[in-house]
Amino acid sequence: MFRGRSVGRQCGSAGKCQWVFCTSYRQAEREGAKTRRALGPCRIWGHRCRCNLFDDAAPVYVSNFAQARPSQSVTIALPFGAFLEDTLVRPGDVLQSGEIAAILRSPEIENGIVEQTVTHSLELINAQDALNTGNLGEFQLAEKRAEIALLRRDQLQSQQQQLTVTAPSESRVVTALPQGERGNFLPTGSPVVALQPMSGFDVLIDVAPSDAALIEVGQTGHVFFRGLSDETFPLEVVSAPTQTTNPDTGETRTQVRARLMEAGQADLLVGLSGFARLEIRTAPRIVGLTRPLVDYMRLLAWKTLGFTF
Repeated sequence: MFRGRSVGRQCGSAGKCQWVFCTSYRQAEREGAKTRRALGPCRIWGHRCRCNLFDDAAPVYVSNFAQARPSQSVTIALPFGAFLEDTLVRPGDVLQSGEIAAILRSPEIENGIVEQTVTHSLELINAQDALNTGNLGEFQLAEKRAEIALLRRDQLQSQQQQLTVTAPSESRVVTALPQGERGNFLPTGSPVVALQPMSGFDVLIDVAPSDAALIEVGQTGHVFFRGLSDETFPLEVVSAPTQTTNPDTGETRTQVRARLMEAGQADLLVGLSGFARLEIRTAPRIVGLTRPLVDYMRLLAWKTLGFTF
């Protein structure tokens, strides 16, 4: 807008002021150019940051607390009521096929065995007496009664054998009756021991209601456990999120089941607590950066104080 020479000719001495103003404007232009050259790398860096944060895709994880569970388990329960005489195993023990896990007693069965044994002996004596007197009919009836007593005794002995609980195959103990239960009466159907026939483990992962719709079967991730922080176990989701209710507390949770995919799970125990991460999708990197910050705070509270939230 201002031209130093033209304004100087028209205004005379006032032109000097116009020329000085124009000189200041040109100096400002030169300083602005220097500033733009200096800020050039910053602008490039800022543009790259924007691209990295908003344009580049990054994995998004769902993280929450988890608990180890056996992939398969077999529970041995009582077919009839009995008293616990001794329990010989604890959770985590490895049993060979046929190894005894618990011994129970039933006074009713023991008395029945003695009674049928005595009855069998008496009927044999009666049969012999009837044979000696020539009473064929009484002889046959006594023999039949002796056979029935023998069958009943065999049935009771078979039931008594069931009171010695053994492992059907090589397996690990998941749960067992504590020593404090010795002498207590256990009603029909009471679980005596739960066995894990295979070494594979699953994990039950708590899921926030807002994240349940994001989780699908086949998604992968990893988990690590308290006390085994140096080891990370890859996993794969094998069930959709479901709601479960704790029968003791009435608390309702949304959980998903995942299977550990690698061998080397000998150090794991049922009930071991851990922290799992599931890769659910990809999103702009800035979205993926906010969740880990919250998850890190929760993880730190769990590792140091044992808090879960």
